[in-house]
Amino acid sequence: EWVQMDRLAAAAPVPAPLPAIVAPDPAQLAALEELIDLGYMRGILNKLDEIGRLAGGVHGEFVRVMRSLAQRFQFEAMKEVLRKSTDVSH
Repeated sequence: EWVQMDRLAAAAPVPAPLPAIVAPDPAQLAALEELIDLGYMRGILNKLDEIGRLAGGVHGEFVRVMRSLAQRFQFEAMKEVLRKSTDVSH
């Protein structure tokens, strides 16, 4: 029985690490915050597309999270992410 348990433990997949969220520079964050304050969905999505193309896609996870929140009109949650991103970058 102990041998079976060892085999099961060895066969269990190791969870992949979560991708890091890398926020863009403060100017990009400020522009995005302005669009969020206006509630301008098309502008928000366009800005997220622009951010996603920066630095070889290093901001991909940031864009994914923000786009998910935007699609659910979670503007306050988006502003919280921006606030935390600004705090980390300083």
